[in-house]
Amino acid sequence: MKHSGDHLPATTRMSSALATLLPSEAKVVREVLDDASAAVDSTAQQLADRVGVARSTVVRTCRKLGYEGYPQFRVALARETPAEPRTGLDSEHEGESMSACSAEARRLTSGVERAMDAVPEDQAERVLDLLCGADSVLVAGNGQSAPTALDFAFRLMSEGLRASTLQDVFGQQIAARQLGPGGLCFLITPSGLNELSVRVAEAAARSEGTLVVMTSNTDSPAAKLADDVLNIVPPLNMFQNELEFVSRLHFALSAEVLARGVRARLVRKAQRDQVLDVVTENLVV
Repeated sequence: MKHSGDHLPATTRMSSALATLLPSEAKVVREVLDDASAAVDSTAQQLADRVGVARSTVVRTCRKLGYEGYPQFRVALARETPAEPRTGLDSEHEGESMSACSAEARRLTSGVERAMDAVPEDQAERVLDLLCGADSVLVAGNGQSAPTALDFAFRLMSEGLRASTLQDVFGQQIAARQLGPGGLCFLITPSGLNELSVRVAEAAARSEGTLVVMTSNTDSPAAKLADDVLNIVPPLNMFQNELEFVSRLHFALSAEVLARGVRARLVRKAQRDQVLDVVTENLVV
């Protein structure tokens, strides 16, 4: 259903709607109007915590403003909140001589090292167990995540796993639906909202296989279907960068970490097998 103010910018919608909102909803709007940049880089829960209301209040406010939910509101707000230009280098690099490209590389990678801070050690071990023990691994990703999925599948194949990825969206769904008990679908979807990726998740959930979702939105439809969810932490102020520069650095790094974990496990297993072979050959019957 179209709203009469669908053409209006987010800030205009908020200002004009203030008088019609409940007190708790008005608090949300005032917080956003006071610091739009902070709201752009906040999840619905983070914004709710700052205001002192429930997350459902934030979502309800967005819907009253004419948006489907908080993600759509956040994108609309980002259109009006351009990223602040960076001039000069970070203080820790002051005095260093470096090119503009070198400085930009440092800026873009700042905070990326925290990507897997929300993944507990036991969960990481469990996912590595699933990857190394699967009969086959289907790596799926659509839109901006497709290159990361392709690279991760190649890395797994290079370690000897039966891994594959498909670019065709129908092929992904068919392959996911046909997974057997030993099959694993590894879905990469930062937002968890991409309709094509959600369909892959639904197909995998209906199969006999296991679904692992790598995302930054653990409340998303794709995440709710998963057997295991890897919560990838985006760097601060990354949401604006994702919209303007299509950054997936934190997901590429996380995939690299998992690939290296797979390699370490397979090497250790090979070494154990060699030891057991020697012991077996020397057993006296």
